[in-house]
Amino acid sequence: MPDFARTRFDALGLPDLTPGDGLTLTADGWHVGGPHVRFATRADLPAGWYEVRVAAASHDKFAVRKRLELTFDALDAADRPPAREAFAWNQSFAERFVLKLTRPAAGVRLDVRHAEGPFSLSEFAVTPLTPRRVVARAVREKVRLTLAYRCFGGALKRGGKLLAAGRFREFAGKLMKGLTDSRGMQLGQVAVGEANGSWRRRHALPADQADAVRAAVEALRDPPPLAVLLPVDGHQLDPARLSAHSVRRQLYPHWHLVVVAAGGADLDHHLKLLLPDDPRVTVVRVPRSAGRAGALAAGAAACPCDRVLVLAPGLELAEDALFQLTKAVVADPTRDAVAGRIVVGFAAAGRDGEPPTVRLTRPARLHATPPTVFTPEALCGWSAGGPETVLESVLAYPVDDRPLLERARVGAAPVVPGKTLWIGGDVRGIGGYDHVTFAFLQGLPSLGADLRLHPTAVVRPDLVPPSRMPPVAPRPAGHPLLVAGPPFLAPRFGLDRTAAVYTMWETDRLDPRWVPQLNAAGLIVVPSAWQRDCFRADGITTPLEVAPLGFDPLVYHPAGGGPTVCTFGTAGALGSGGLRKNAQWVIDLFRRAFPARTDVRLRVKITPASPNVETYDDPRIDVIRAVLPHAELAEWYRSLTAYVNGSMGEGFGLHLIEAMACGRPLVTANHSGLTAFFEPALGYAVDYTLVEARNEIYEGHWARPDEDGLIARLREVHTDPAAAARLGEACAVRAKQFTWKEAGRRLAAALRTHGFLSEATA
Repeated sequence: MPDFARTRFDALGLPDLTPGDGLTLTADGWHVGGPHVRFATRADLPAGWYEVRVAAASHDKFAVRKRLELTFDALDAADRPPAREAFAWNQSFAERFVLKLTRPAAGVRLDVRHAEGPFSLSEFAVTPLTPRRVVARAVREKVRLTLAYRCFGGALKRGGKLLAAGRFREFAGKLMKGLTDSRGMQLGQVAVGEANGSWRRRHALPADQADAVRAAVEALRDPPPLAVLLPVDGHQLDPARLSAHSVRRQLYPHWHLVVVAAGGADLDHHLKLLLPDDPRVTVVRVPRSAGRAGALAAGAAACPCDRVLVLAPGLELAEDALFQLTKAVVADPTRDAVAGRIVVGFAAAGRDGEPPTVRLTRPARLHATPPTVFTPEALCGWSAGGPETVLESVLAYPVDDRPLLERARVGAAPVVPGKTLWIGGDVRGIGGYDHVTFAFLQGLPSLGADLRLHPTAVVRPDLVPPSRMPPVAPRPAGHPLLVAGPPFLAPRFGLDRTAAVYTMWETDRLDPRWVPQLNAAGLIVVPSAWQRDCFRADGITTPLEVAPLGFDPLVYHPAGGGPTVCTFGTAGALGSGGLRKNAQWVIDLFRRAFPARTDVRLRVKITPASPNVETYDDPRIDVIRAVLPHAELAEWYRSLTAYVNGSMGEGFGLHLIEAMACGRPLVTANHSGLTAFFEPALGYAVDYTLVEARNEIYEGHWARPDEDGLIARLREVHTDPAAAARLGEACAVRAKQFTWKEAGRRLAAALRTHGFLSEATA
């Protein structure tokens, strides 16, 4: 198939692709002869909207994770291609989506990795869309998304206002975002991202080491697939879930997880939830009469690979564990067994006084008589004798080795007569009110509080270590309750005079319906004096106390100098289209402030379910769509020169205090809850105007930062980064007054004053 160029682009299809080295055409498709092969075609693709369809399949080695990268080559001298998409699969995949080329492209490349053997590319098409088809699809996707997120009425109302005001360009921009948002805004993505974040918080490699491992994996030729055998019984579902997620987060992606259990049909649902919707997972269940040994035997027989690692429930693999074991096997394929250490001090000694290990071995080396318990010692001893290599690296950890959200350990509760305190709050993620509830569970026992969890609370066990999980119990009438949540959700726990509520709001006005519900409580605690004054003005008559939130100083602190290039950052969960956090607005103002400068950067961090932001293909703007573990989030703050807060209002501003703690000054309007810790002398205060907040979530007033003022502040930071560094030092000093320890002291004092904790807990 010859190279070709087009002066007028119609469409690209399978016949237009030219195979590269390592690809051989067969009667059934293609034979891939290397770890990296490429299809390519040249074509002049003008800027505009395109529909892309691509489908591929492998015919063996289903435990090997394949990857296909679709790249539109740049027509100009720019370093970045106009568009790039990546897909991973084990057996097959098919994708159909719409993308926009903001610059012309010179052709398309399909890079296929780790698909050695028979392979078929069953579909490939790049088709330009007419304006009419683009609009029709945009409307359809926008309607689908707004219905799914239950905000159709609000979106329709806002769109009508834009049209009535003649803001047609802005209306068109929001409508067209339906085409790109439809790929990123999927129900369930938040939970997946936070589950991964919670695991990575425990055992994450430094970024440079993780990149080195990924590069080494990409360079492997014909990587060996590995099986991981995870036995589970009905009493170990929560530890097994953490073990399963540690497999999912492996940097070596060529694995197949076999989950085995003996029990009744009631186990099926729970087993499938360990790692849902992953083709690399097989669930094997045997009758309860077969017992644990029978389950292990059935699992070993179902392993599809030449090498197997038996993982005890309650152990988490380090994210490079499978890579380290694979590297040893590749270096010497004659080795029958390679083992990695479990963190010292976890368990009693195993055979011959040696601590247990996680072992990659051949299935034939497993004893004919499996163990009857699922402990690390027993599973370590299942492998038959013979020579093996034990690596020096620690490759596995117990699930409760470290607290979830903080590196600092909380000491044992003092032996003093305390007062039982019920906790009403959810831990379904790792930020916001979930973070506050976790802080309660983490810190209050150290004051001697005897905690119970309210039955209405929703707490994901994979996010709270078992040692910090209080028993769930109904709350008897008259017993003290501490609720953490927004004003409209707190009443679900049943508020009365023996209930305290920790809450906040981002505007100066509460919904009038919430006021009598909150006034039923015996105490309301808010994080700032501004919030206290707003609540009083809104009609809250219940006693009010102020206890700011905090941060972990062992994670968030200055480290080293700043970036060599002036770098701004902004972050947020862009719910309801980002109407409060204003990440898109910050992007637009950054481009206005520096229309042509190349010595400045902007970093944007949003959550996985946030709507897409438009970067205008500006190579100076970096967008991260992830829920970062706290250690990585601290590194992200340290990569900045200054943090830009475009938010209209904050109940407190955890992002802001964390940035200050890392020695980064703020560019922000000095209004709302952040006034608890920020003042103009500490950073770059921006003038603002109080405007009405009218939408389906907020009412009252919040602060709209002045656009010209914010642009001027950005240029001020860029002109004198040394001054920004000095302000950052002052911010770090101020932030030390707002650690979680200090926050807990203030909260405990308020609870004792109003009788929710006994004086013995002082």
